[in-house]
Amino acid sequence: MRTPGLSALAISVLCGCGGSPEGSGSTTSSGGSGGGGAAGGGGAGGTTDTCAAYAIAKAEEGACNGSKALCDRAFDAVATPTTHNAMSNAEDGWLAPNQSVPVVHQLRDGIRGLMLDTHPNADGVPSLCHGNCSFGEKPLTDGLREIATFLQCNPREVVTIIFEAYVTPEETAAAFEESGLVDFVHVQAVGAPWPTLGELIDKNERLIALTDDPAGHPDYYEHVWDHAWDNPYAAETPEGMKCEVGRGDPANPIFIFNHFLTAPLADKTLAEQVNHNPFFLDRVQACAAQTADFPNFVTVDFYDIGDVFSVTKTLNGL
Repeated sequence: MRTPGLSALAISVLCGCGGSPEGSGSTTSSGGSGGGGAAGGGGAGGTTDTCAAYAIAKAEEGACNGSKALCDRAFDAVATPTTHNAMSNAEDGWLAPNQSVPVVHQLRDGIRGLMLDTHPNADGVPSLCHGNCSFGEKPLTDGLREIATFLQCNPREVVTIIFEAYVTPEETAAAFEESGLVDFVHVQAVGAPWPTLGELIDKNERLIALTDDPAGHPDYYEHVWDHAWDNPYAAETPEGMKCEVGRGDPANPIFIFNHFLTAPLADKTLAEQVNHNPFFLDRVQACAAQTADFPNFVTVDFYDIGDVFSVTKTLNGL
C-alpha cells in the first residue's frame, strides 16, 4: 500500500500480529476443496507430495472458495478476506511485519486476497519487498510460484492479487511466465460483467491480477482503478477510520475495504484494537450502508488476530 508522507524507514514497514484464525486449514491433505488430480496441464491439481504443504482441509464437494453457496455468485458479489502487505511476515523474519505467517499459510487458512508490493532488490532482481528490501524480501518469481502451486493443489479456489508495483510490467509478466502462475490468469474487460466463482473455476481462470500501475500489461495484469475503488487507508486510530472514497471511482464494481491502522507503522496492538467484533462488523456494515456498496476485499493486518473470517462469512450470508 502506498503510504505518502512517511520516511523511507516508515514506508518500509506497516504492522505485525499473531493468533489462530477461524477455519484454519490442514497442511497434510492431498486435495483441496473438492479438488485433486495430477500436477501440470494448467494446474488441475498437484501431486500428494507437492501438496502436503499447500493443500487446505477438504470442504464440501463442489464448493467454491469453501462454500457451494458462492459458486453462482459473481466475483464482485463476494466478500473476500484479504491481507495487507501479505508478503511481510514475522515467521520469515521480516522487520516490522504486517502479518504473522507466510503467504502459503495465509492461503491455507482461507485468505483469498493478497496485497503484494514489488520492488527491485539491491541487485535489481524483481522482488516482493515493502518499501526497502533490507527489511525483508523474496524473489517475485518464487512468491508467484508458491501461489501457482497452491492453485494447482486446490482446484476449487480463486485467488486475487492486488499489486503495488515498482517493477515494470515486463518484469512482472516474466515472473508470471517463469512461475507458472500465468496458466491460471483471468482477463476481465473493463465494464463487462464479472463471471461467477464457479465459471472462473470451470475455466481454470482462478487468478485475478490487479495492479496500481496504469501502464500494466499484458492484458491479465489489469489496472486496479479501472475496476475498483477504496476507502482511505492511512488511519492512525479507530476513530480516524473513514468510509469515504479514497482512490478510484465508486461507480466501479469492486470495493476494496481497508481496515487496518498505521501509526506510523503496523503493530499487533493496533490490530487488536480494530480486528475484533463487534467493532469490525459494525464498521464494515456501516460503511456498506453509507456507500451503498458491497465490501469485496476486506483487508487487514495480522489476519490471525480477530474476526476477518467471521466478518466475511456474515457479509456473504454464510
